[in-house]
Order: sequence, then C-alpha cells, then structure tokens
Amino acid sequence: LMFEYRGQRFLYTSDANDFQILEGLHEAGYLDKEGNVRVHLLHIPHYGSDLNVSEEFFKRVKADEYIITGDGKFKNPETTTLEMLTTARGSEDYKLQFAHRVGREDLGIRLDQFWESSLGSRSYRRIFRPPDEQSLIVNLLDPVRY
Repeated sequence: LMFEYRGQRFLYTSDANDFQILEGLHEAGYLDKEGNVRVHLLHIPHYGSDLNVSEEFFKRVKADEYIITGDGKFKNPETTTLEMLTTARGSEDYKLQFAHRVGREDLGIRLDQFWESSLGSRSYRRIFRPPDEQSLIVNLLDPVRY
C-alpha cells in the first residue's frame, strides 16, 4: 500500500516479497526511468526477514526513514536484512525506526553485535520505541500549531 499525503509517501509492504513490491510499484507508475522510487517512510517487509528483501531492493526503493517491526521471533529482524540495507545505502543519511529494542530470541544482543560490527562507515540514526510506550509514532507532517 502506498499512502500519499501532502507530498509525503509511506510504503507499507506487509509480508510481500521484494519482486512483488517492485512489480506493484511499476504497475502503479511509481518507478522512475531507472526503475527506482523514493519514499519518506518504508515499512521493511515481513518483520525484517531476509527472505523478503535484497540489497538490490534497498538500492531501488530508498526511504528517508525505515520502520522495522520484528520483535525477535524467528530471528526477525535478521541482521542480514540490516546488512543489505546499510550496504545498499552506504554513507547516505536515513533513519531506522524500531518497534522493539529488546525482545525474543536475543534480539537486543543480535542488534548490539550488528551495530558494533557495522556502525563505523554508516550514516544512519537508530530510533527505538520506548519500552513503556504502546506505539511507535512516526510523524510525516509538520506539527500542528494552534
């Protein structure tokens, strides 16, 4: 699903595979001449499973911010997915928004190990939902001023 409002785009991918997402973006006319698209916010498919994405996908579908909703169950988000994303984006600036900092199957430990091994040459910002908050809020618009 592509949500658009006031020039902002949020691509919600659910459990789709990268080739399905790219095909849908093509059919809907979102891809440019080179076959790429830029969105403000991208939900990383299937809780961050490495079976649903590729480095090529992250090169073609770029976002200012990424949402990762896996809580560690079945090792999602997988560090392989994070490596594909950070490799595809190189030194570009972007944000990674996590619904969970700690969770099942040693999620926190796996994330810490990934950060220690890859943070040096990367230029992204990590944001985690506070554990006492029920929701991860990402504001795509300017704050309301009254």
